[in-house]
Amino acid sequence: MLEQYLSKPNGFGMYAQITNEFDQGEQFAPDYAGDPADTQKVVDDIRNNTYQPGPDGLANNDDLGAESSQFIWEMLGMYPENSGRGTLVFASPGVPGETIHTGDGHAINVTAPGASASTYYVRSLKLNGRPYSKLWVDYSTLASGASLDWTLATTPSSWGSAAADAPPSYTDGLRPAVGFLSDQNVTIAPGSSAAVQVGAQNATASSQAVHVDVSGSAGSRVSVSPSSGAISVPANGRGTLPVTVSASASAPLGFSWVTGTLTMPGGATQTVKLSVLVAYPGSLLAAFNNAGISSDGNVGQANFDGGGASYSAQALAAQGWTPGASNMVDGVKFTWPQSTPGWPDNAIAQGQTITLNAPSGTQTLAFLGSATNGPSEGVVTEHYSDGSSAQYWLGLSDWTLNAGASQPSYGNQTAIKLNYRNCSYCSPQQQSVATYVFYAAVPVDAGKTLTSVTLPGGATMGELHIFSIGTSTASLSPPVATSVTPGVASGGQQITVNGSGFGATQGSGYVEFTDNGMTWGPPGQSALQIDSWSDTAVTFTVPSSVHPGSAASVTVTTGSGSMSDSPAFGITPTSNPSDYYDSTGTSPDNNQSCADYDGVGFSYSADALAGPSVGFTPGATVHADGLTFTWTSGKPCSPDNILAAGQTMLVGGPPGANTLGLLESSTDGGTQGTITINYTDGSSSTATISSSDWAQGPSSSETAAATLPYRNSVSGSSQQLTVYVYATTEPVDPNKTVKSIYVPRRQQHDQRGSDLHAHLGGQPRDDLGRVTGAMIQGPGTSRPSNSAWCGVVHGEGPLTGAATMVGRISEARWRRKCSRISTLTSAT
Repeated sequence: MLEQYLSKPNGFGMYAQITNEFDQGEQFAPDYAGDPADTQKVVDDIRNNTYQPGPDGLANNDDLGAESSQFIWEMLGMYPENSGRGTLVFASPGVPGETIHTGDGHAINVTAPGASASTYYVRSLKLNGRPYSKLWVDYSTLASGASLDWTLATTPSSWGSAAADAPPSYTDGLRPAVGFLSDQNVTIAPGSSAAVQVGAQNATASSQAVHVDVSGSAGSRVSVSPSSGAISVPANGRGTLPVTVSASASAPLGFSWVTGTLTMPGGATQTVKLSVLVAYPGSLLAAFNNAGISSDGNVGQANFDGGGASYSAQALAAQGWTPGASNMVDGVKFTWPQSTPGWPDNAIAQGQTITLNAPSGTQTLAFLGSATNGPSEGVVTEHYSDGSSAQYWLGLSDWTLNAGASQPSYGNQTAIKLNYRNCSYCSPQQQSVATYVFYAAVPVDAGKTLTSVTLPGGATMGELHIFSIGTSTASLSPPVATSVTPGVASGGQQITVNGSGFGATQGSGYVEFTDNGMTWGPPGQSALQIDSWSDTAVTFTVPSSVHPGSAASVTVTTGSGSMSDSPAFGITPTSNPSDYYDSTGTSPDNNQSCADYDGVGFSYSADALAGPSVGFTPGATVHADGLTFTWTSGKPCSPDNILAAGQTMLVGGPPGANTLGLLESSTDGGTQGTITINYTDGSSSTATISSSDWAQGPSSSETAAATLPYRNSVSGSSQQLTVYVYATTEPVDPNKTVKSIYVPRRQQHDQRGSDLHAHLGGQPRDDLGRVTGAMIQGPGTSRPSNSAWCGVVHGEGPLTGAATMVGRISEARWRRKCSRISTLTSAT
């Protein structure tokens, strides 16, 4: 892996980025691994390819001379690898002769006859006239004057490869063993327990015994058994002590620590901490995954927006919002999170299902929350005791209203307004910007019993944060949109919004219809045909240019300006992948500017894909990961992928299929997304698809279906960087028939959200652009399905700290932070 990492020293992705000062010195790591020839090769590559003449010769800034100084050291053939030490680690000189004047009258003379871009491997070295094989020298040896005489060759040698030749590793403060936990956090219900292992990794060549003491926090009523024990740790190995963490039936709900102390031979100690959440399964508390509230005296203990800012616990308390407090907002009772500052206190919506104790006759389901990098919205699903469900769009405004540049969106009410927020990167750390928590609500069918709600699996921008959920038997203030009939419609079809309080006549009222980022109806937007209007029903015609398989929204605004909630309904899905495409990712080498796969101007080369070693020509049969796919027959420069926004795509797999296969890749790092596989019997299953960066190389769950030596650029010049198309598989139920696949609007990527893009194609169809087709494989078969699909699923994430910016991030800048799973092809 180290050799691969350094094989493209400025390749980004999984490769080193030597033009970034944080990566400096990594090129000398092979010296420590007993492979000095690789260090010599990598340093020669950097000298001759990373540093080029001209104003754009360095693919980064010079970091105040850090990059230039690195180049000088590499030409000298040595490098000060260890800060604060005199260790100089060797590669090989880049020029035949050098003289280094130390400044106190001494000189270091370096000779390397024949040194060049092709002659850089070390055959031998003499230090002050004597043979020298070590890969390092201390500067003190050279300070009073010295000579280094190198003999170089065009092929590697065994010079410096003995274990004793490696540079020293400094062990100051090294523990004889390093403690660890099998889990960093556990969630247990009152009266239940969880198994955890406390472990130790031996850092020496001798076996040893490590003593462990483990206990729960005072007052938490969380206990650990056994509370102490010994770990027998073999030489250069690891050992573990199994423990059981239990919460008593009366344990208070919330977070606490279990602390383990490991005592090493000789008396050195190490502390390891396990986060324990006592919560009932399905509760909102169990879904908390973000710490958004900090104390004014410790602002770094929370990070609400991913950029270091958070709500102030003191400012909230001043308005009565203390941990566990109950308050009324618009007639709905809410309980504020019990978490103390620094612990998770809100749920970033990721499709969690929350159990509700809604009383009979409930008519309102309400939320307290806000969006970071918003405003943002996603679909919530209400579940009833009779097995039915209803979907509505939940929208939340940005928590600072985009630094005061916006007004509340989606009909939100202000529940809490604070005059400042805490900010770890600001001075002072209490930043004077109005900060909000908003109230949003959706209707509930009073004739049914509401049992749970599923939070959005993604959002249109940024992230949706939920602090509290409440219900009420009172109805929403009119107008109220309760449902849309039919629930699925196509362009040109009439649909009716049912509800109350719309007004007997339309007057200046309107319907706002939104689908995949496009809006019709409001003043200034595209016109929407209203066919009839009454106080309880509004009928309109769906625009013809809607996106198939997407989740659309409808909002009724009355003549007086009052806005309803927004029921969700589906646009009829199709099996034609070209119906879904809205971006382009493959270009020919002679027209590279026509595609942009990663949002910063790079794309797959259609010529490289069609090359003899790859064979991904239009309509070609592709074998990967044990399945057979059909590569797209679409032309380069044409749309071949879509922004996944909750679309459902028809697949139509054959009976008996047991595997779903995808050709995919990601940009701006690896990412993952959860797809839903729908069967013809009405059941479904989910699968998490992980995708590696397209320049990274396959993960353990992927294979490289196509390996390309370069990628195209909108600049017109190809970049010599290896990029891949990956294959991955997921099992499907062979006793059922796959009908469709649902791709979520957005999945999480690190601390950023990431919108998914899908590029789907069908097999026997031949209208795919960049990705191939899908195949549903049955037992003992490897035949394509009738509507196998190929897709690209990629994601775009918000900029860290973007909530502090005025207004929304521009689309171009948003795309520059993209992280995309590209599901290039699927097979079952």
